[in-house]
Amino acid sequence: MFESREELMQWVQSTAFSLDYIIVTRRSKAKENGVVSYVTFICDRGGEYKFKESSKKSGTKKTNCKFRLVGSYLKQYDGWTLRVICDQHNHPPAQHMEGHAYARRLKENEKKLLVDLTSKNVTPHDILSTLKEQDENNNVGKTPIQVLMLLLNDKQFFTEFSVNNISNELENLFFIHPRSLDIWRAFSHVLIVDAMYKTNKYDLPFVQIVDVTSTNKTFSIAFAFIINEKEENYNWALTCLKLTLEGCMYLRVIVTDKELALMNACQQVFPDATRLLCRWHITENIKKHYRQSIKSQHERDSIRAMWTVLVESPTWIFKYKEMFVLVWIDRHLNFGEQTTNRVESQHAKLKKYICAKNSSLDKFVGCIDQNVKSQLTSIYESFEKSRIVLKHRHNLQCFRLFRGFVALEALDILEGELQWSSRHQLDYSNCGCKLRHSCGVPCACMLSVYLNSGECIPLDSIDVFWRKLDLSPSTSVENEDICCDSELEMFKENFTKQSKAGKKSLLRKLRDIFQLKLNKEPAKHSSYIIEILDLNQEPSEQVSDFIDLNQMPKSCDTHPLMKEILDMFHPYITHVQDVKGDGNCRFQAISVCLGYGEDQWLYVRHQLLDELLSSYDVYARVFTDGIDELRNSLCFSQSPAPAEHWMVMPITGVLIANRFGVILNYLTKRGDITFFPLWREGDYPMPTISACWIRHRAPSTAGWQTMYMSRLEFYRQLKPCNLKTPVITIENYC
Repeated sequence: MFESREELMQWVQSTAFSLDYIIVTRRSKAKENGVVSYVTFICDRGGEYKFKESSKKSGTKKTNCKFRLVGSYLKQYDGWTLRVICDQHNHPPAQHMEGHAYARRLKENEKKLLVDLTSKNVTPHDILSTLKEQDENNNVGKTPIQVLMLLLNDKQFFTEFSVNNISNELENLFFIHPRSLDIWRAFSHVLIVDAMYKTNKYDLPFVQIVDVTSTNKTFSIAFAFIINEKEENYNWALTCLKLTLEGCMYLRVIVTDKELALMNACQQVFPDATRLLCRWHITENIKKHYRQSIKSQHERDSIRAMWTVLVESPTWIFKYKEMFVLVWIDRHLNFGEQTTNRVESQHAKLKKYICAKNSSLDKFVGCIDQNVKSQLTSIYESFEKSRIVLKHRHNLQCFRLFRGFVALEALDILEGELQWSSRHQLDYSNCGCKLRHSCGVPCACMLSVYLNSGECIPLDSIDVFWRKLDLSPSTSVENEDICCDSELEMFKENFTKQSKAGKKSLLRKLRDIFQLKLNKEPAKHSSYIIEILDLNQEPSEQVSDFIDLNQMPKSCDTHPLMKEILDMFHPYITHVQDVKGDGNCRFQAISVCLGYGEDQWLYVRHQLLDELLSSYDVYARVFTDGIDELRNSLCFSQSPAPAEHWMVMPITGVLIANRFGVILNYLTKRGDITFFPLWREGDYPMPTISACWIRHRAPSTAGWQTMYMSRLEFYRQLKPCNLKTPVITIENYC
């Protein structure tokens, strides 16, 4: 029983808020005297969207959630009761309340403070900062550096600094806000670096490093005051930044202006990242120089045309063209980041907070703290919006799997590609795949396939950057510190319990891991059921079976395993072999199919593990979930194998097709799947087809010539036309 309607509403909303849901009032009923006696509460995502003609690119978060509560006033008790009509939500709880407008409403005490500060002509961003943090520290009696370091420690910044060896003066200071560190470790994809000046009374250059989230929100990663703009100081700051990425995904893109010291430092600290130059800065510099001396618009147009020719010329620009010319930078992932405008924007925001050119360093840090908190709120809001809002122009069948799992900004890019292709009637065979290479999303030629087939675009086709809607670290399994101490102890314990023969067997298996033969492909035999003998082991009693080519092969229809396979496949099965069931059976089966023999299962394990680790970044995008389980299943070399080291299907089928260059058919009671290799070597020229094949081919194989027509034509184009048939004089060989 609640004493008043306000108490009831406060309890409902606070309880829901603690469970990460938002409950709002749908309707209330008042008596003739105007007193409310009946209130209905629903989820803020309840109801259905009612379409309205509008030019706005809007969306909806409504999911027709049925959650409902009813509050009623009981006159006999002079109080309010609450009744549950439906206690189920049809959506998960919110991960970030900043994405819900109702949760961002000001409280009563905050409203009073807002009115008071507004009456005193306080600027809006200062009012917001005051609302977020109203207490100030008393710093009387402390030196400026003491105040600065105390503030950094109090705010839990990650800090690094260097001092002059002689004067003991502070020279370089690097610091990261604790929340910026969380965001950075979650989105360690893009780095935009720039410096600004005249920001503090010590005239220290201020380096700001920013990044962008999957929802297109800019955030400040790190900051540094450096003694001067020399390469060693930039190198020091970037090295400090790199130390924070331990165990996370490697950096992929760096954007800077053409400052050689900074460019060289980026190359040294992040050698594997794609480095880009700010195209906006380059264009503005060109305009700045020719506008001063050229007044005629016609001549300016000529200058711009000449600039285009210069960009394409292989002269001085040859060294840097890959860093800002569009045709080159779009060959690499850049997620649309081609300028340093984001960091320039953050410079401007900080200057608004500082409002003085001779600011103290501690005040500077305080402004950064306020700015980062504001960024974090915006980022959380954008994450939640991507999870719960469906934009009407994204309501396409092919986008169905993306809702709530892919940033809206990525869907905007895809939708824009579809619109552009439709307007220009693009020939999909000449797509160029620019969008796939630069942004990591399907390009026009891929989209056309799914649109024509009516299928949904798979989630794996979107780069992991766009699929990340939280701040958990983007960890890389490759960078883990892998330890085998516990496994070695288990081996020793098991080894001591074995008989003499058992110990020899275990040692033989241990040596097999390091033998060179396992790193090479074993020779194929004429029959895939022939046992491969190891001369280091005692011969087994089982004699190898040879196929007698003078006899008709036995029918497989009577084999017990044929009952597990659909009848449609029976006419095409020529051999069935039931391998040893020791947990390695699927690896044994693959070894048999490849013609290596059943006992070469360890070779298959090693090959598949090498395939996974050699292209780990690619497979991390293919296998969004389960890659840890896949790697663990392959890391084993004993028999029998426990369940956690059994072959994980169907995802291991992708590795098999890629590693061995085969087409794999996987038949199960739950469904049948075919695996093609995901990639192949380039479209090499293919020599002319044999005339014998053309004359005697079966109708079912006629399509092969069409499939490889481009390669056959490529060979004819490359083949020299003036080849002369060599003349051989037979007499010389007699």
